[in-house]
Amino acid sequence: MVSYVANGEFGIAKSKELCGFIKVRGSPEHMTSTARYDYLCHLVGEEECVLRAIGGLLAFVVQNGVLAAVATDDESIEINAIRHRNFCDVMDISPTTLRALHVFSQDTHPIGRGGLTPKEGLSLYGILKSHVKTGAARKLLRLWLLYPSTNIQTVTERQFVVDFLRRSSNAAILQALNDALRGVKNAPGVLCRLRKICGGINDWKALYSSLKSFIIVLDTMKVAMQQNEDVKSSPLFAHATSVSETHLRQCVDWIDAVVDFEESTASGKLVVAQGFSEEIDEMKRCHSGLDDFLTSVAVQEHENFLEMDNPPSLSSLCFTYQPQIGYLVMLSKADVDRVGFENLKQCGMSFIFSSPEQGYHFKNDRCTQLDDELGDIYGAIMDLESKAYRYLETKVFEASASILEVAALVRELDCLQAFACAANEFSWTKPNFLEDEDRLVVEDGRHPLLELVVPSYVPNSTNLRGGDIQIVTG
Repeated sequence: MVSYVANGEFGIAKSKELCGFIKVRGSPEHMTSTARYDYLCHLVGEEECVLRAIGGLLAFVVQNGVLAAVATDDESIEINAIRHRNFCDVMDISPTTLRALHVFSQDTHPIGRGGLTPKEGLSLYGILKSHVKTGAARKLLRLWLLYPSTNIQTVTERQFVVDFLRRSSNAAILQALNDALRGVKNAPGVLCRLRKICGGINDWKALYSSLKSFIIVLDTMKVAMQQNEDVKSSPLFAHATSVSETHLRQCVDWIDAVVDFEESTASGKLVVAQGFSEEIDEMKRCHSGLDDFLTSVAVQEHENFLEMDNPPSLSSLCFTYQPQIGYLVMLSKADVDRVGFENLKQCGMSFIFSSPEQGYHFKNDRCTQLDDELGDIYGAIMDLESKAYRYLETKVFEASASILEVAALVRELDCLQAFACAANEFSWTKPNFLEDEDRLVVEDGRHPLLELVVPSYVPNSTNLRGGDIQIVTG
């Protein structure tokens, strides 16, 4: 569908005004429209054509109800991110052509239920996607097929890696890479959540798994370069050897030292591993022994009650610890009803709260003494563990540049190994480029999808030379 927008919607003054309402996720809070405009220009530049395009697009989506209109400086249009796309040296293929060639093919639900995400059907992307191991690589693969590169050097470099990985002599290398890639998670997304202080145990698991997998991938690529002289000419493999693993290994060691994955998973919160901090370990030992300690305190305190003049008749007396409240004396409802609040008050008991399950809770001098000597031990443990995780985050952030660099490298490698696996499975071959000849020569060409759905397929050869070529299908 083509929509026509009035020329006035692309006016520079109006576009700049609308750009001032854009708030990019992750930008500072409470910015004025002028500050938001300056921040946007920092990201996309100040070229007039870019600002006009952004302004025209915003005007269009607001007019069509996709976004609500904004009118005051306090309002903003929040967007997730701005990504730069370089459309130089890429082929422009229309969506209709992509569907006709079955580069992409989405199957809707057979009974037409709305709201269900269509699945990828029989398509070139579907074949390759089944061999990709990571979500980031699936997105990159889709981008490669949407905008195929026309840069001969780029295509040749990719073909070299695919051809190297598909060789039978390198089957062990390909298998090792496949095994390692299965452990790669969304490391950039984890770093983003950690920066927002909203990361949980699953994020640390994902980052830990990714870092260990990154190291294995880099080591495997370095071994491949040592064993194969020709692979040294590959920019991708050369990049792998130039990346320092030091930061990655340090992060793995820090996570190993700080995070107790088993306890964190069981408790549903982040727990610091034993041995990282003597202070935390000592507090945890004290906290784990509180029940026995408070039982002995309760026995002693009950004896003190019996030594009083006219001691209250109590069937039981317990000491308990409540986080943020401290140490309390717990009495049953029957004892409190029999003795009465006034008599208990004369014995130095101050009422705090009651609960149907546990009875009545009081504080006395012994509780205050325990508060002063032991304090809120659970809260102290939480504070120290929180500081430990903040410290771990700073160590990870120091290595974030290396993590993101390796994540991008691994994403590209995952796409290329998917091509290698598909080439082995379907006997695809590598084409050669004839830069000085205007020819297209195909010997026994096979359609990658058609041969999968017919009982027998007859290969076709093609030899085209010179001039403009138009291919008619039907």
